[in-house]
Amino acid sequence: MPTFIDEHFMDNDSLNAFKNLVNKDSQSHISTKEVFFNQAQQKLYCILDAHSEQSIRDYHEKFGLKCKSIMPIQQVTFGVPDESEKLQVIGELAARLAHDLRNPLSVIKNVVEIMETKQRLRIEEKIICYGRLHRAINRISHQIDEVLDFVRPTKLTIEENLLNEIISSAIEKIAKPDDIVINLPNNFVYVQCDFIKFEVMITNLIINAIQAMNNSGQVDIVLSDDGKFATLQVIDRGSGIPKDVMPKIFEPLFTTKQIGTGLGLASCKAIVEQHKGIIHVSSSVGKGTTFTIQIPKSHAAAQEPQASNKASQPQIASIK
Repeated sequence: MPTFIDEHFMDNDSLNAFKNLVNKDSQSHISTKEVFFNQAQQKLYCILDAHSEQSIRDYHEKFGLKCKSIMPIQQVTFGVPDESEKLQVIGELAARLAHDLRNPLSVIKNVVEIMETKQRLRIEEKIICYGRLHRAINRISHQIDEVLDFVRPTKLTIEENLLNEIISSAIEKIAKPDDIVINLPNNFVYVQCDFIKFEVMITNLIINAIQAMNNSGQVDIVLSDDGKFATLQVIDRGSGIPKDVMPKIFEPLFTTKQIGTGLGLASCKAIVEQHKGIIHVSSSVGKGTTFTIQIPKSHAAAQEPQASNKASQPQIASIK
């Protein structure tokens, strides 16, 4: 039913009588939600749910009240989602996380079963089994951290770090397909950043690149340093991002994949912005995508970084 606000002139005695009558009234087609009284002006304002203005006038005539004015009103939330929207988001996020955890949990289950049935494993077999376990556990840890960072952002621990070291650490946590080659920079770049946050961001970008190429192809990681800004680029030769999808890629829970929480790129953007940097993406359908991240060498940097689609000429080594 529509909601209205009406106005009456009323003294204190009439107000008490009115409250008693409203409390006793069981009429179903009018619902009095709130009552406000301005004692200085002796004005009573009622917020009601009703079918029409006339039904309100008829309702109040029973109490001997005459409405001075009646206006339809609408509740405004100022962008705060209602409980149903919150529950919907939580439910969708939980469903995606549960779906994504099934794969690494299945790997762990299979490895444990192999080790139980074949208790005397050769050293080569043990290395393979332990490797699969570590990758599956790292994947679960990464997915959980991704969700936690989204729902409960943590403070940064800023230190001077070697970006090359963070990249290597991120790659160790990825189950890299055999047909993927990751080309690493040979030049070294330092930046003031949170090691863990940057590791999460780079892991997300590399996983995104691998998935864009259907687990087969080359990923180039390029670093440059102009003294004011450290620049990181992750370049793939995948399917590219369609123009109609491009504006949505950093939105939380948005994904075009069958797997994933839809938080990866949203998390990357949040991490970059926490470091007072910018993230830029350029893409060509059928040719590939480049993510460019620029971070101030110092948080005191006054100049804003300018995103560029051009990669600096990389000196690269390959991981096969």
